[in-house]
Parts: sequence; C-alpha cells; structure tokens
Amino acid sequence: MANDKRKSHHLLAGLLVVLVLAFLALWYVESTTQHPSPTPVTTATPTKPALVLPDGYTSDPTYQQPSTLALRHTKSKHDHIYSGALVASPCDTFSSSVSTQGGPPAHITLGLVILRPVGTCVDGPATSTPFSFSVSAAGSSATNPVFDAVTINGEPVTITTTDR
Repeated sequence: MANDKRKSHHLLAGLLVVLVLAFLALWYVESTTQHPSPTPVTTATPTKPALVLPDGYTSDPTYQQPSTLALRHTKSKHDHIYSGALVASPCDTFSSSVSTQGGPPAHITLGLVILRPVGTCVDGPATSTPFSFSVSAAGSSATNPVFDAVTINGEPVTITTTDR
C-alpha cells in the first residue's frame, strides 16, 4: 500500500514537471517570435457629406453664410411653424430638408442648401429671402420641438428662436 502511494506521488510529480516544461516551452516560443509592430492609427478629420443637388443646379460658391440664423416660432393647434429669412443673390434659390426624431419633444434637423442655376444668370444685389417650414406634432403639442442641428450648405449654423 505504501508502494502504491509512492507511485501515485511520483506520477503526480512527473505530470507537474511535464506541465511546467510545456509552459516554459510555450513561453520561450512566444517571447522569441517576432510580432509585427502594430499599425499606427491615424485620426482623420471627418469629411462632411457631399451636398446632393438637383439637376441643373450647383451650390453658390459666393454665398456668405450667416453666423446666426433667427427663427420665429408660432403655434397653431398641433403645428409648429418656423419662419426666417436668408440674405441671398437673386440668382439663388433654396432647397430644404427637415427630419424629426424621437419625442416628445420632437427633435428636428433642418438642412438648407443655397442653389444657383447652372448657366447664365444676371446677378443683382443680395436681398432678404423669406422661408418657412412647419412640424406637426402628433397628439399633444404642449412641448416645443428641439433643434438638434441646422445647416446651410452642410455647415452648422447657430440659431435663435423667438416665440410669437
């Protein structure tokens, strides 16, 4: 019986030595293997998405974007109506997109694009051109929508909103 106990201890010691040797061999192989150096990560400045323009139009390269856009807000039942004006050339026209997300309150993203017809246009002095858009609130319109972003030609613009 004592002989069996001694054999099991020798077997256990032998397994432990084999495991230690296997671990040392793996460690040696890992430490001597050359690993490629990590690829440096470059951070690029995000590019703004290209403006999608209708056929026959281009964006106005001479347009001077305002630093602040003033909007007037009026409420009629379930509609929120926003109006403002942009100073633009008589040759220019506007394209707009309004998207809403979440709620309540609804979160609004307003995109304005100043368009110029391709070809000849007799330009004149810049004038104030009014615009307006409305957002309909489903159910209760007790809370005013929130502007997440307003852009003109893809560039963000600061806005001020006045309730009427």
